[in-house]
Amino acid sequence: MEIPEHRKWMYNRNLSNRGGLRQEFVNGVRNFIDTVTKQPQFVLEGGILRCPCNKYKNKIFLTPDEVSLDLYKCGFMPRYWCWDSHGESPLPLNLDQDNNQEGACSSLHANVPIRNSYESMVVDAVGPEFMSQFEENMEEPPNEEAKKFYDLLQSAQRPLFEGCIDHSELSMAVKMLSIKAKGNVSQQIFDDFVKAMKEVMPKDNFLVSNFYEAKKLVSKLGMESNKINCCINGCMLYYKEDDIPRKECKFCHSPRYKIGKKGKQAPLKRMHYLPLIPHLRRLYASMNTASHMRWHFDHEFKGVLEHPSDSKAWKYFDRKHAQFSQEPRNVRLGLCADGFTPFGQSGKQYS
Repeated sequence: MEIPEHRKWMYNRNLSNRGGLRQEFVNGVRNFIDTVTKQPQFVLEGGILRCPCNKYKNKIFLTPDEVSLDLYKCGFMPRYWCWDSHGESPLPLNLDQDNNQEGACSSLHANVPIRNSYESMVVDAVGPEFMSQFEENMEEPPNEEAKKFYDLLQSAQRPLFEGCIDHSELSMAVKMLSIKAKGNVSQQIFDDFVKAMKEVMPKDNFLVSNFYEAKKLVSKLGMESNKINCCINGCMLYYKEDDIPRKECKFCHSPRYKIGKKGKQAPLKRMHYLPLIPHLRRLYASMNTASHMRWHFDHEFKGVLEHPSDSKAWKYFDRKHAQFSQEPRNVRLGLCADGFTPFGQSGKQYS
């Protein structure tokens, strides 16, 4: 797919003699910033937007002035002539090749949402890098990763049944799993409830059939947990260098596995770990939460303690680690003891 005529200025940045920026490029960047800052989502995000420069590639949020400066320095990321991460309608997959190139990406609309929240969730899950690869390989057969993305995006767009306008296959699965977690519903009750719903719904519906299918569908969003085997007495985790070779605890020598039917090994004890880094990345990738991740830096202190960033301890940390604190996207992690004393004579001793 060739670059549309009205976006060729994006990749014609420098003068031929390297004497500076082309005026066409400077005017185009100003128009890009003016167009994006008029969008409702710009106000909702607290006055920041994704930076589409060749360095950050829509991964981080910056102020309009910072975005302009990065674009002047680095230029636009490759093949970003359709500004879909900034509210512009993406190119339809079945677009006729004879159509006008300028119509390939419709103009930004202030009052029409481009994606529903679940479509945005899918795009945030795969990330801008995959989206650019997806655009480059549109004419090639999809690989396994791309196929998963297509399936998930289709489940976010497909109505639950013909005529349903409130829920899609993905949104209903997420809704039901949320209700299950909130009400502490058992898996059996969940399956029975889903079965009863399918009996009263139209025959050609896309409601998941059971808990396993719902969990499998939602897990494609990329927020899975890691399963780590543990010592049955809580002495150690079979993790990293202690994972594969060990079949017993190195402290109490308790066996790691039990022998099941047909001689199959199964861990005696296992924990589920939610990796922290992917969750933090997702918070910055989503337009709904990125501004909240910078709130501690951007908010104005009103004389009342509203956040740990207003405390003396936080400000002392900022002074001591000035280089770290100058970057508003750096994350501080705290440990909450919440009701027990891990050390000292006044509380029970915890290992």
